[in-house]
Amino acid sequence: MRVILTALTVAATFACSSSASAPAADSTPEKDAQTQETAPEVNPVDIVILPDHKSTDSGPDIATDVKVDIAPDLPTPACDPGEGCFLDNCTENSECQSGWCVEHMGEGVCTKPCQEECPAGWKCKQVGGTDPDIIFICVSKYANLCKPCSSGDNCKGIGTAEDVCVDYGKEGNFCGGQCVEDGDCPGGFSCKESQTVDGLATTQCVNNTGICPCSQKSALLSLWTSCKASNEWGTCTGKRACTEEGLTQCDAVSPAMEVCNGTDDDCDDEIDEPPLVEGEYGNICDDTSNCSIDTCQGETGCTNEPLESGACDDGDSCTVGDHCAAGVCVSGELLPLGIPDICGDTIDNDCDGAIDEECYLGFQLQTGWAVWLSGRAQSIDGQSEITLGHPQMMVTGKGETSDGSYTLSTVLPKSAE
Repeated sequence: MRVILTALTVAATFACSSSASAPAADSTPEKDAQTQETAPEVNPVDIVILPDHKSTDSGPDIATDVKVDIAPDLPTPACDPGEGCFLDNCTENSECQSGWCVEHMGEGVCTKPCQEECPAGWKCKQVGGTDPDIIFICVSKYANLCKPCSSGDNCKGIGTAEDVCVDYGKEGNFCGGQCVEDGDCPGGFSCKESQTVDGLATTQCVNNTGICPCSQKSALLSLWTSCKASNEWGTCTGKRACTEEGLTQCDAVSPAMEVCNGTDDDCDDEIDEPPLVEGEYGNICDDTSNCSIDTCQGETGCTNEPLESGACDDGDSCTVGDHCAAGVCVSGELLPLGIPDICGDTIDNDCDGAIDEECYLGFQLQTGWAVWLSGRAQSIDGQSEITLGHPQMMVTGKGETSDGSYTLSTVLPKSAE
């Protein structure tokens, strides 16, 4: 008969049973009873009885096959996932078996103690304690990578180098990671020449998609990044924050032309500043009238106080004595007719309502002076020159130089060639 024992202790007992299969020579009923009372207790085991096996020996049947089925001695897991193991998510140290919750790519994860070696992407760093109780833990090389930021202060972590806040353009700013080549960065990131939010050039691990997603921790803490909106008027900054649904849209306003309203419309850190036109500052409340006082009152807007008097220019070169009345420029008297038009100056010199008709290249003076379109009078020999100002002043027949006054005779027109 074959017997298979399924416990190691039973196998040992069975190994000794062959010597005890026959009664001892000094066996007596009294001794047998005594032996039964003092024999140690043996836990029951499962014994499987197999079909009889006929042995070729003439001796009594014995067990010729013994099979001991023992489970392999596998190591028991030190930590089940979710119980504060290495890389389990966490928000505070008490959630981790190691007692240390650190950051890895912007997410809070449990780490583990170390002596020298750590997994790829991690390094063994001292984080506390004094001799002889110095504490070393595995710290991520990419603790803050892709975390929203507005300055380098947002990119610091326990036991890690101070990472920089990288400018991702209009999408916002996110923490980088030190690198020399692409192989230094985790998957999905490339080592690129970048710029920090402070405008400094640097080489950093940058997300290949051009934007960073929100980690669970970033959403929990509502971390945010600055962002931009730009157009022809300027650049305005805003914020976008991490939520459970991801990054919010940038809340920056769209830049606009500056107007008088108590607001920095073009986002240049100045409020209601005057416009700069051809290198000169104008009046932001200018109503194009030279018979009003234009003032910016901030939030209440512009005021344009009308003038009741004072000189003004109605834009007509054929009038003199223009003046303000009830905020309007009133034209003065018309100049007399008879002065010829001067070619090319686009002015109605003769005040007949037409420009440059039957015009002349200049005027010939009887005393030997010539007056040209520039308003200059020059002697025929070219040795002397006087300034007449506006050509219409020639009707007085006078001009002046630094040496004194010259009296010019009648103006004679020189026909156009």
